[in-house]
Amino acid sequence: MNTIKDILDRANLRRASEVAVIKIDEIDTANRQLFPEEVAKLGDWDKMCIRLTPITVRRVGDRYMLIDGLFRIEAMKKLGGTEIIARIFS
Repeated sequence: MNTIKDILDRANLRRASEVAVIKIDEIDTANRQLFPEEVAKLGDWDKMCIRLTPITVRRVGDRYMLIDGLFRIEAMKKLGGTEIIARIFS
C-alpha cells in the first residue's frame, strides 16, 4: 500500500516550496475543466478565502503547472483578478 509520503516522493512534491504572488496567465491548467455554475455560487466568505488561500503549482521553465486550485483560479478571474497567491514547488 502506498503511503502519502511515498506518493509525494514520487511526485517530487516534498521539496522545499515558496509562497508568492504569480500572474494567472503564467499558469498551465492542463485542459482541466470546471463547471462555471460552481464559480457563480460564490458567497462573500468564499471570495475572501479564494484571495487568501494559495493554489499549488510546480515551476516548469518560466511558467507554472497547476497541481491544485483550478476553482480558485477561475473564481479569481471572475472577480477580476490577474494574480493569485501560490505555493510553488520546484
